[in-house]
Amino acid sequence: MNIYEKMNLIKKACFGCQKTGKNRTFEYFELGDFMPTVVEKSEELKVFTQVIFDTDRARLEIRDAEKPEDVLTYFCSYANVNLSNCHEMQNLGAQQTYIRRYLYLVALDLSEGDILDRTFDPNKTPDKTPNKTTPPPPAPREPMSAEIKEVFDRIKEMPLDKEAKNNVLKKYKQPGIPLTLEDYQKAETELAKMIIDGVPA
Repeated sequence: MNIYEKMNLIKKACFGCQKTGKNRTFEYFELGDFMPTVVEKSEELKVFTQVIFDTDRARLEIRDAEKPEDVLTYFCSYANVNLSNCHEMQNLGAQQTYIRRYLYLVALDLSEGDILDRTFDPNKTPDKTPNKTTPPPPAPREPMSAEIKEVFDRIKEMPLDKEAKNNVLKKYKQPGIPLTLEDYQKAETELAKMIIDGVPA
């Protein structure tokens, strides 16, 4: 059995895991919801998992203990976390907890691919057929920069309800003005806080 077959069995075992993290608007996975299953199944299949915090990003390695050269790797960029009434080490711990959870959710396919509201869809195509009661559509937006798209894609992959993401993004939306890179970065940080402690920012 190769590493891909083993990983599929681990994913299958985790599909029955239930979310215990609760917020007023959404439910979410905590590490304790699925890690016991991951550890038990990894031991059974002889697979070793490890989260490594590098200088510029974190990575999750899932290695076949029977063939150590076979490894699956998942990456996650860092985001600033500044929780109120917390000192620097507590903020660091909160960041690492979120990153560990996020990496495992992606690797295990437990994070559903939420689609953001079309207001924030970079591929949105305006309706070009005006009628008597509808004014002509606005000109197509300029394409997203690579930096903005990278942050936008990370937000799409966050294990949060579409409504929760949209509510945060709308805070930074101004009529007729596209969101800036700074707007998306602020929204990403705010959403990360929501996942970490289950309390809306």
